[in-house]
Amino acid sequence: MLGLASFITHAMIEKCIFSSFIYLNVSLFLCASTGSDVVYISESTHIMCLCFATDSQNYVPSDSILESFTKLHKDRQIVIATGTRQTSGPRLAVLQVLTCPYPAVQLEPYSAFAGYVVYACQSLYLVLMSLLFRAIRRSLSRQPLRDTNYAPHRCNHIPRLYLPLMYFRQESSSANKPPPSVPRPSSSVLLLSPANEVLLLHRVHTSSSFASAHVFPGGNLDPYHDGAIPDEGSPERHQDGLAYRIGAIRETFEETGILLARKNNELVNLDVKDRDAARKMIHGNQVKFLEWLESVGAEPDLDGLIPFTRWVTPATNNKRFTTQMYLYMLPQSRSDMPSEMLIPTPDNGIEHTAALFAPAQSFLSRASTNSIILFPPQYFLLKLVTKIITSSSEGTGPQHISEQREQLLSFLKQVPTTETEKGKQHKTSMIPWADKVMSPHNLFIRKQDKRIVLGLDKPGPELRDSERGGDWERVVLVNFGKGGPTNVEVRGREEVLEEERQSKSQEERL
Repeated sequence: MLGLASFITHAMIEKCIFSSFIYLNVSLFLCASTGSDVVYISESTHIMCLCFATDSQNYVPSDSILESFTKLHKDRQIVIATGTRQTSGPRLAVLQVLTCPYPAVQLEPYSAFAGYVVYACQSLYLVLMSLLFRAIRRSLSRQPLRDTNYAPHRCNHIPRLYLPLMYFRQESSSANKPPPSVPRPSSSVLLLSPANEVLLLHRVHTSSSFASAHVFPGGNLDPYHDGAIPDEGSPERHQDGLAYRIGAIRETFEETGILLARKNNELVNLDVKDRDAARKMIHGNQVKFLEWLESVGAEPDLDGLIPFTRWVTPATNNKRFTTQMYLYMLPQSRSDMPSEMLIPTPDNGIEHTAALFAPAQSFLSRASTNSIILFPPQYFLLKLVTKIITSSSEGTGPQHISEQREQLLSFLKQVPTTETEKGKQHKTSMIPWADKVMSPHNLFIRKQDKRIVLGLDKPGPELRDSERGGDWERVVLVNFGKGGPTNVEVRGREEVLEEERQSKSQEERL
């Protein structure tokens, strides 16, 4: 009996939620026609803002309510705003919506009997509103709403939906929420072969991070090998420095066997047996990396590492990194390096299975067909490299390779880094690629292919108040699933936004 009652109640809840979307459309339609002015709500974005306000406690919806919203409106991303209802003056939740121009429904919990009474009355009211909405649409000949990407609709209220308290759960205030996890310092190297090919490592599916993906050599810094690491609150923690450079060279050696160290002005060329023994000892902390280098008469080639962006994992991720990327160009004279090699890693192949030198464009082509997995940072950097390094065929001569390298070095230093007029107006255009810091953040979900559009202009919460930033002009389109990112693409922000506006306008006309 209780199961039947629960089923009926949940079905009614879903019906009420569905009706609330109709009510929301009525409000937006009337506001677009009358131009009323209090609260701004935009219908052109693919986000639904759920607002919660109670007398003394903050609540968020139960999983069943969120599932209902997701099922009934699959093309919208749910954004939650919470706050305590004030006895006088405007509601805090409403004020939050003022700065959050998304379609909104304000949900308020009611206890037991009162909740069901209000809920029943509201359901009847929303049915009447849906009939009114249809009548208005017929009378105005399906007049489309105005485009609101830059001029949001104006609405004098937010539709309010009352639900029984049992469909909510209590949440601690934002002040008590744990802060984002601290990003771990790491470094990585985009390594160019003597023929200007790029080295990528293939991780196994059981890898601790970036499972099954193709990645650049690199890893976390280790004070035992790399020296002092800047403190968590220090600005130097997110800047190129000695520890980052030593860590990049050490990790590259451990993972690939390629030693970016010099002896008598040339890269060290070790015997394979000695090389692998050293990799095992360094990985197992049996000897410090710098002490081992000194024992073979070599020094790390710190000056050969060229900064090439920094990436900070979004605050929403549990496992976060602040990764300094470097570009390193192997000397053209080192032509005896094999194109492909198995990696006898010290951890018996737990992290990597193989390394491959190939043209950057070939990796991008394979990723476009989902033959390999490239995460957005790797895809983005390879895309930048292909702006300069366009070919690495057998007919490419040493002079052409040298010219491409010089152009790539100039590209990393030049400003502005943008091509469009609007991009040049953004402050990040004057930050060279060597100094850019990017923390991907969600802009919206594309309606036509459900891909997430990631912005790259922000440097992350740790650098929010600094003058640092990434790339405003370009965005990354990607689908995230259990198997990793797919359908990754780098495109211009303005082009993607214009496509979305046209798609929305066409849908409204239909």
